Amino acid sequence: GMVAIAVAGFAAATRSAINYGKEMQNLAKLANTGFKDFQKMAEGAKTVGVQQDKLADILKDTSDKIGDFLETGGGAMADYFENIAPLIGQTAEEFRGLSGADALQKYYDGLHGSYCLG
Repeated sequence: GMVAIAVAGFAAATRSAINYGKEMQNLAKLANTGFKDFQKMAEGAKTVGVQQDKLADILKDTSDKIGDFLETGGGAMADYFENIAPLIGQTAEEFRGLSGADALQKYYDGLHGSYCLG
């Protein structure tokens, strides 16, 4: 009796861990970020109330908006790349191929750098 209960509990815990791992892998891929990096960011984001799926959305959105500008020269990032980035010596091309997290960090650094210039 007790052994069967323990085995069932272990099996459930194993399935839960596997599902968590798959979910984190999918979210990391969505965010264009490595699994371990995404896992670390998700833990940090959770401390300020941002759940891992929302973090993945933020990072994917950043990558998408930068990609739109690189392809069309327009979109949500146009103002940044046309008016702010030149002030601090950044180009849109520097963002090509960056992970969602690295692109967001570079964008943040650019905003901070332009603020310090102002």
